[in-house]
Amino acid sequence: MPDARTNPNDVQQMQQDAIRRVQEMQRRSRAQIHTPSAMPNAASNQTPAAEHPSHAPNEAQKNPPIAAKTVGGLLEQMGIDHEQALLLLLLLVLAQEQADTRLLLAISYLLL
Repeated sequence: MPDARTNPNDVQQMQQDAIRRVQEMQRRSRAQIHTPSAMPNAASNQTPAAEHPSHAPNEAQKNPPIAAKTVGGLLEQMGIDHEQALLLLLLLVLAQEQADTRLLLAISYLLL
């Protein structure tokens, strides 16, 4: 006995119905965005949320975080490259975890 869910015509009809519902939701959302809302709080809440994603990448590219500028600039001024910074961080973590002294000395040697 064939199941209604496995019938190819029913599957195609369900897909078309799903496409129609998606298009209807898109039409409603576009209409909601383009028409002023009756509630001023709802309109003010929607506008920054809609604008925020479009401005966020541009602001992030133009103004990197202050901490990133500070740490990067500090490392460059001290003449420390990425590998040395990584070794220093590893050394710090291992020292905090009270690692073997010989291991700490070996990592320190790599920094020379």
